[in-house]
Amino acid sequence: PFNCVVLERKVDMGSYISAGTPLATLVCTDEFYVEVSVPADELKWIIFPDGSSDARSPAKIYNPSAWGDAVFREGVVKKFMPSLEAKGRMVRVRITVANPLGDGKGEVPPLLLDSFVRAEIEGKYVDNTAQIPRTALRSGSSIWIMLPDNTLEIRDVEIVWGTSDIVYVTGNIANGDRLVVSDLATPVAGMKLRTRDMPIGNGNGDGNGSGDKH
Repeated sequence: PFNCVVLERKVDMGSYISAGTPLATLVCTDEFYVEVSVPADELKWIIFPDGSSDARSPAKIYNPSAWGDAVFREGVVKKFMPSLEAKGRMVRVRITVANPLGDGKGEVPPLLLDSFVRAEIEGKYVDNTAQIPRTALRSGSSIWIMLPDNTLEIRDVEIVWGTSDIVYVTGNIANGDRLVVSDLATPVAGMKLRTRDMPIGNGNGDGNGSGDKH
């Protein structure tokens, strides 16, 4: 026994049936699966349930064409499929959404079968990271910092995660450090820098760098 709706009826009243004859197709309404495609290298950030813990990554399901841009349904990650997609080489991840058909009052939108939706999965929490523009990343793994004496320091960092526009880094960076976002023609550690609001010739050197606090 389970809560369900009849998706398809295969016989009518008065039909003769025998053992094994399919009567109907039922769909459980307690929860629906949402299947999304995720790059294989992103799986390490998703929390999947295991035998030792019920912890799992939460997810938000969006259907802008049906619900609007700001409305979403909440779900949790269930599992991932053990094979890659033939096209795109992505991993299929299943998200469960409880009470998918809503409350019947219109306050909770129904998640309909075979809908095309967008999912946002919350990843693992990473401590002591800083978000910087990708353009501020130098030589792939270093950043430029303007020290309190207005000189340049080149620091190595580790990239934790990123997009085409931003990266999250950890390592030798702290709150309040002034990140240099301007390009320098010939960066050398110890060279003098100035910010845009520093007048030229104020004793801070004649470097052409520009620093922003981060």
